[in-house]
Amino acid sequence: MFKDNNFNKYLNGIISFMFLFTVNAFAQNDNNPVPSGTSSEEHSSVSEEAIGYWELNTTNNANNPTKITKWSETGTKLTGTSEWKDILDIIHTVSSSFNWDNPPERMVPGMELNLKGAYVNNEYSTTGKIQTGIKIFVDKVGEPIEKPSYDAIQIVRLSKDNKQHISEERNGKFSAPKYFRGKSKDIQVIVDCYIGTDHYVTTYEYNWVTTQ
Repeated sequence: MFKDNNFNKYLNGIISFMFLFTVNAFAQNDNNPVPSGTSSEEHSSVSEEAIGYWELNTTNNANNPTKITKWSETGTKLTGTSEWKDILDIIHTVSSSFNWDNPPERMVPGMELNLKGAYVNNEYSTTGKIQTGIKIFVDKVGEPIEKPSYDAIQIVRLSKDNKQHISEERNGKFSAPKYFRGKSKDIQVIVDCYIGTDHYVTTYEYNWVTTQ
């Protein structure tokens, strides 16, 4: 009889443990986040990637109110020349030319692309530190060109001054940006050429085309 009572207690203990384990496992599974790909409030707040591509829409080029530099532009070749006199009537000259590749007509998100940018030193006749160079980057339309946004993608950056102004060409590799709902549908490739505080900016604006 003693042995039977012990056996029954042992059996009841096993059954109780299994019951508690089952309830606990069910509760954990019920509280787990909804798997990826299913609908929930948590997932609906996350931006969903759309299917499509970027298509070139317009091209614009213009210099800011030029103080000194005279610009001459032909296609993707630009030349700027700055000349000024100091208090001793000595003429200082900084003349730079810039070349760059035309961006593609269409960009698929994630596509690996190359764009070349080149700086050519025509003349650098001054001891003053006058910065000159070319910057190529991708940014959202509406962002200030002089202050790229956090999401901007730098492609080429060549900066020269009185210490180093040897002609140079650079090939920039980048991935075409992705489109997410809630963000701007327009982006632009920006080519910013400058001599001192004078800038000549060319923009290539892209619109998003959805293929879903």
